[in-house]
Amino acid sequence: MINYLIFLTLPTMIAYFSNYKQEYKIQSWLLIFLFLLFLSTFRYLIGSDQGDYHFTFMQYYYYFIDFKVSTFPNYEFLYSTIEMIASKLKLGFQGVNFFCAAVYLSGLILLIKNEKTNWLCLFLSLPYFYFAVSWGYLRQGLALGFIFLSIYFYKKKSYFLLFSSLILSALSHKFAIIFAPVLVFALVKKNSQKILLIILSIIIILGISYYVININDAYLRQFITEVPESYTSKGAILRSSMSFIVAILFFSSLKFMRQYEDYKIYFNISLIATLLLPLSFIFPIPATRIGVFFGLIQFVILPRLVDKFDNYKRKILIAFIMGIYLFVFLLWLNYSPQKELWVPFRFSFQ
Repeated sequence: MINYLIFLTLPTMIAYFSNYKQEYKIQSWLLIFLFLLFLSTFRYLIGSDQGDYHFTFMQYYYYFIDFKVSTFPNYEFLYSTIEMIASKLKLGFQGVNFFCAAVYLSGLILLIKNEKTNWLCLFLSLPYFYFAVSWGYLRQGLALGFIFLSIYFYKKKSYFLLFSSLILSALSHKFAIIFAPVLVFALVKKNSQKILLIILSIIIILGISYYVININDAYLRQFITEVPESYTSKGAILRSSMSFIVAILFFSSLKFMRQYEDYKIYFNISLIATLLLPLSFIFPIPATRIGVFFGLIQFVILPRLVDKFDNYKRKILIAFIMGIYLFVFLLWLNYSPQKELWVPFRFSFQ
């Protein structure tokens, strides 16, 4: 467990002193990127997607060349392509980890590097989104990286790269498509365009529902009607609650939040986060699968909120928030039903 505390503290301290002194900022974030990329690449049998390490080219052939509607989409195109490339280059699971982590970390750092308290953003993003999601669920982590990039390109007004990132996120993990309407809705300004987008979203939801119910009911059985014991998500309510609290804080600070250029995105995300909490009581697995793509408000909005307060209150709030996240992280490492997949940590070259 001490390994994880070091992995959590070291990059945060580098970001903190870089932010505090305003020196060598680019070099510091590059160092953080390389350090976290090294951990991701050479971790050995850490995470719950271990079955994906035993890949073959035949998997790629089966899902994308010998195409059948009834089995589509059982495997994500971009992630499968990464596996195929790693297999062809004989890079093994380290190659898959490397490609997925490079995308995830690039998106994360670009998303938070210009935040006023970017070191706090980094600290809050590490326990769940880096250690749990990007390590344990490679496809979700890959998709998240592209979602982070899409928000970055939104602020840069690079719309071609924005939509490219959204497409790549959906090709990395099919559930990531749910984030696209949220971002596109923030782009449109006319009410007629918003109505058209809502209608289009409803059509997509109905199409997905038809597919799940009438063509391939595997998702319906696995996530709702016949959930396997290995698929249960005991932490769904806790994760949804954390995003829900941040969303409520966001809505209570709308005047302050409007100063940010990406205000509309986080307004839309906050709306969804408030709906996911009641959903997690009824359908915990779908709520978790969806919520992972909207939980980024935790490590973006919370650091912004502390800027509302003066220096003394700000320090107390930062210590309080960091304490909560550290407590939850330690709780997860000690008592999670899947803790043996993360603890003890080991490298592939040990």
